[in-house]
Amino acid sequence: EHPYEWVSVRQRGDKVIFNYKHFYPENSPNTTHCDEYESVISNVSDFNKILNALQLKSLVVVDKTRNAYMYKGFEIAMDYVKELGHYIEIEAKEDFGTVEETRDKLFTIAKDFGIKTEDEDTEGYPRVLMKLKGLI
Repeated sequence: EHPYEWVSVRQRGDKVIFNYKHFYPENSPNTTHCDEYESVISNVSDFNKILNALQLKSLVVVDKTRNAYMYKGFEIAMDYVKELGHYIEIEAKEDFGTVEETRDKLFTIAKDFGIKTEDEDTEGYPRVLMKLKGLI
């Protein structure tokens, strides 16, 4: 079984953000897309108490540095992830139709920038870190 739902607390500048992701297809090591929702946390201390009360525990910490750019409706992010190395992430920020149509456009942009699409990582940083730590 593969985790397909994540919650995270992220620090972005002076903001702390709660993030939820639901990856598709469920229970697959190779995901194609996800639903993502986030909200700014105004009281981090109380929010951590809520997470503890719900008995949610931290499994991994994704420590990354990101430089992001917008290009033709896509965010192109160059990430350095501690323990994992360098990555390029491309994410649709506009509606391009179906998942397949969006992925086709994304792969075209990747190829325009000389990015090898056969090296695609469909697992995501948390899952790769969980594997590295022997959690899955």
